[in-house]
Amino acid sequence: MSEVGFLPAVGTMTAKLEDDNGCMTLFSLPDGGMSVSLVTTSGKECCRLSISRDYSKAMMWIGGSLGERCYSLDTALMMLYAFAAAPHDTILVHASAVEYEGRGYLFLGKSGTGKSTHSRMWIENVEGTKLLNDDNPVVRITDDRVYVYGSPWSGKTPCYLNRSVQTGGVIRLHQASYNRITQLTGVKAYAALLPSCSFMK
Repeated sequence: MSEVGFLPAVGTMTAKLEDDNGCMTLFSLPDGGMSVSLVTTSGKECCRLSISRDYSKAMMWIGGSLGERCYSLDTALMMLYAFAAAPHDTILVHASAVEYEGRGYLFLGKSGTGKSTHSRMWIENVEGTKLLNDDNPVVRITDDRVYVYGSPWSGKTPCYLNRSVQTGGVIRLHQASYNRITQLTGVKAYAALLPSCSFMK
């Protein structure tokens, strides 16, 4: 389709997020739903997504080049999953995750910190380590246990595993000239995890 008119009108802006691919703007709609607009770095809108209040229904218009349409569809599906899964004790996390001895370890950090590099170092140096997901694993609490799952979103690494393991640890990485690990608890642990979680805060 070449028009976005079939989607509800854009409502009140609630958030604006920018990255290397462009800008994502979220709007709240009068009926309690939301509208999302994706604009490329060239300033052209390539996607408009309208989502119902309970995330059970969505409509989308996509346009632009093949690459922009693929990016739009992938981003929209990831957002819908993250929003719809959150009420079910499930969250999509921006991290690289490895499996070692039946447990999953998630490496968090800002883009460029070395999450994928850290996972690769585990795989190369800790025998028996396997990559579970390299960009957006799923974390879920079930029966008072925390599990990490592979997902369809693994960034540039083709690692799309339908597999889960109990979580062994979550590590936030910071680049430094030394090696040190500090255990966090309470508010500090929550604050370290929150920026890597994909959901409507």
